[in-house]
Amino acid sequence: MKRVLLCLVPVFCGRLFAAQEDVARAQAKFFESEVRPILATRCFECHGEKKQKGGLRLDDIAFLKAGGDNGPALVPGKPEESPLIEAVRYGKADFQMPPKKPLPAAEVAVLEKWV
Repeated sequence: MKRVLLCLVPVFCGRLFAAQEDVARAQAKFFESEVRPILATRCFECHGEKKQKGGLRLDDIAFLKAGGDNGPALVPGKPEESPLIEAVRYGKADFQMPPKKPLPAAEVAVLEKWV
């Protein structure tokens, strides 16, 4: 019995790692095809390579996780705790991004799903 289990562990682990890689690829594809275009159009002018208001840069996932002067812009898996989502929802009068007008609801939903 022990030999059978030992033989199945590598098979199971191999499938598990392959599934995790598939999820990571799907997440990267969603970011590039759905999220990055929103950020590029709506955010990069003030939070991109050339300018980082509040110390926040949004053109790379590493910068999003690192955040700016006020800490991380997102909490993976927790949109309700992510400052980026709070800002685009326009929930607080003093914390609304982009500052000139709100994002369309469909774009906010994409960002929420991504986080």
